[in-house]
This record gives sequence, structure tokens and C-alpha cells, in this order.
Amino acid sequence: MSLGITVNIVPSNAEPGFPQTYNAGDPINLSTTYNGAVEFQIEAGTSDVGAVTITANNASGSTSVVIRGNPQGGHCGDVASVTRAGTSTAAVHALILSSGDVGPVSVTSLDHSHGLSSFSTISTVGDIGKLTSASFTGDIISTAGSIQELYNTVGNTGSSGNPIDIRAAVNIGIVGGLSIYANIYGSPGYEDTVTVGRVQSATGPIVGSIRMATFGSVENGTRKICPGTNLDADVTILGTMDFTSSSTTVRPTITVNSSYKLLSGRTIFIGDSLLGQSTEESPIALDFQAGGLQGQVIINGNDDSGVWTAPVEIGTIKLDNARSQPNQAPYYQYKHTGLGGGAIGLVPFNVNDVDCEPEHDSIVCDVGTREWPDESVRETIVIRHYGPVVDARSGDIPVVVESKSLDCPSCSWSEVLNCEVLVGEGQGGREIWVSLELVDDTPVDFTYGLKYQITPRTHGTTKMVRSGGTGLSPEPPVYAYEYSFGILCTQP
Repeated sequence: MSLGITVNIVPSNAEPGFPQTYNAGDPINLSTTYNGAVEFQIEAGTSDVGAVTITANNASGSTSVVIRGNPQGGHCGDVASVTRAGTSTAAVHALILSSGDVGPVSVTSLDHSHGLSSFSTISTVGDIGKLTSASFTGDIISTAGSIQELYNTVGNTGSSGNPIDIRAAVNIGIVGGLSIYANIYGSPGYEDTVTVGRVQSATGPIVGSIRMATFGSVENGTRKICPGTNLDADVTILGTMDFTSSSTTVRPTITVNSSYKLLSGRTIFIGDSLLGQSTEESPIALDFQAGGLQGQVIINGNDDSGVWTAPVEIGTIKLDNARSQPNQAPYYQYKHTGLGGGAIGLVPFNVNDVDCEPEHDSIVCDVGTREWPDESVRETIVIRHYGPVVDARSGDIPVVVESKSLDCPSCSWSEVLNCEVLVGEGQGGREIWVSLELVDDTPVDFTYGLKYQITPRTHGTTKMVRSGGTGLSPEPPVYAYEYSFGILCTQP
């Protein structure tokens, strides 16, 4: 059998015994103690390359390994693995030019170009440059550097049954693929400081999670998160999503196109502000199609005086702080059903007056019903907030329910003591349910002719209803609100 792989070394006098030759698929063990920078050149033709191990103990400089088909960069076969030996004292940088599938890579830094390969696990200390692949099937981690670009030509990044981790310490520039199934976040110790430039799938969903300090840099194009279909991922931006730049390529966007959605149960979390150009028409900071917001958006999740001034669009509904109601942020006046079932909330979460049942400050003939955990069907007041709410009661029910006659506006409120309360109900956990207690296992209706008022209860200085989804301990209290309605019409 002819030997199909040649290994050269540069400079040619760095180590004796070169060039070396190997059969396709043979292990290739390379080592150097040269006093300077060294490059190993593996020229494989169309052959598969076996496991490559480099032991680099250069007295000065670093060691590079280039894997290619020929000196002109032709396409070689598969590469089993590339590993920097644990006994190495110098850095090892790998460049793979136009290969087949690539197995595990564990080196100091890695670049790859013009490939139709499938990548397995990649682990480096330094930077990972541009990786071009037909699919990425294993974790890709730069423990102390950045990832410039993961470009998937014809396949997926991860898979629905095997999502991968994509992690770096400084910046993750671009992650692409037909579909993306991945958890994208900082390497150990850098989970709260890594930045992410662009995550974009061409024809399928983005599934998993994305966590960043803020949007980072990309080599070209815009900074954005944009799935080809649904956004089925939790997106965490720990700092500000800054939309104030005059350059549309610098302003970051999250866009869900066509009939696709931010799915129910998924959250876009912005720790500080959604900061931007009010009434900006294009691009839009958060852009969903009609009915496309099934999940939750949380702004000022760090509870640190964040604001919402950038434009948000759900179909023809345009929201920001400079518009008049019903489009004025943060307390827009649309029902959750008009957005797709989801909501956008600024911490501390306020009550959405028009989304309550009955609506705030309305007069109704009766109160709608809900089925409770004991399977009783009761008249139930539904107080719906802009974000999830948490029950922090200490003894008493977490809200104060009061009533007085509609005929006596100047009369004092009297507390209604026979109430039961559930917190965190409904889609997204945004609802508080209030009913009257059962009598002999029989539901009791609210009283005709009365006006009811409900406010969050305070125990000492602590509100018993809190804003959920922030990850803070304790969770921040809800906004100080007063919700009320009356019951008055001709009785049956």
C-alpha cells in the first residue's frame, strides 16, 4: 500500500526525520523541542487523517499544525482527532483546510475553512476562528478565548435529541445553521461576562438557551438573534440591550419572522434597560409577527432602575414609551390574547388594567368563573400582570380585598375576610385569582351592588405578592397598584 500522507516541518531543520509519511488513518504523533516557532504541515491528498497528537515543548514560540489536502489547500478526507498532549508546555494552534468530518479537537486555538465536514467536540484554551461545517455534533468550547464564527453550510448545529454547548470566555461572534439546538453561554468563570454577536438559523428553530452580558461584536453584518422558524430558547441578556446607535448594523435586534413565535414557556430576559430610539420604524428592537409573542419578555430583571424606551412590534401593534395609549410602554393597554398569549413586563410588574377580568374600573353584571384545584367552579376575579407573580404570603392571604356600596362613593372600604387567593395562575404565571370561600362545599358569588378593590398586602414593609422570573432572592415586590370594579345590573 502506498503511503498517502506526508508531514513536513517548518523550519525544515527544527526536528530531524522530516518529511514523514503515513498510511491513511494511521495515528500521527508529532513532537518538538525546537527553540522557536514550529509549523507541522500534514498534506493528506484525499486520504483520511488518523488521530493527530502534538507534544509541544518549544523553548520559545508556539507550535502550529496545518491539515490540508495538498499545498494548494485541496480537500482531504476525515480527520479523526487533533490533540495537544497533556505534557506540552507550549501552545498548539490548529488550522484545518477543507476536510471531511472532524473528530474531537483539543488544542490551544483552532481555525477551519472551506469544509463540508461534521465537527465533533472542540475544546481550546485560546480562540476558535471560523469553522465551516456541514454539522456540529459535539460541544465547542474556548475556555479562555473567543469563537469568531460557526458557519453551518448544509446541516444543523446540534440536534433535537442532542443539543450541544457552545461556550467562550470573551465573545461568541456568529452561530449559524439550518436549525440550532444549543446552549450558548460563557465558559466556566465567564458565564456572566461573555458577549454574543449573532445567532441565526436559516430554515429551522433555535432551541435551547442563549446567555450573555450584552450583545457582542461580529466580523460583518448585524448583531441579532433570528430563528428561521420558532424561537424555542430562553434568551438572557444580563445587562442592557442598547438600541441607541445611529448605525443599524450596530443596533441589536431579536426578530421572529413569518408566522413563527417566541414559544410559550420561553423568556427573553433583559437585566437592565431595553434602551433605544423611540418610535423607530426600522429595524425594530424586538420584532414579532401578529400573534407571535406567546412567551414572556422581562425588562429590568435586575430590579435596578432599568427602562423600556426601544421599539417593540407584534404585527401591527407598535409599543414604546413615546407613543400614546394603548401603545405606550411600559403599561400598554392590550390584552395578552392580542399579542399571542404572552406579555412584556418591566420589573416591578404592574397590573394590566384592560387584561383583568373584570377590567379595572369597570361595572359588570357578574363575574366570570374558573375551575379551582378542588374542582369547584367559582366566580373568580382574575388580576393579570405584565409578568409572572409569586406568592410570598406570611399568614394572611397575599392581597387585601375590600368592598363598599356603589351607592356610597364616600364610604370607607371594609375588608372582605372570607376570600381565597391563588397566585401565579394562567399562561406565564401572571394571574392572581380571588374567590369567596365555599360554604358547605358550595361556591358563593360576589355581591350585587358592591364595588370591590384589591391591593397587594404588605406585611411590615414587605409586599406579599412579588415579581417572578428575576432569579433574585428575594424576588422584587410588584408595583403598588389598586385594582377595582363594581357589580351592578338588573338581577335575573
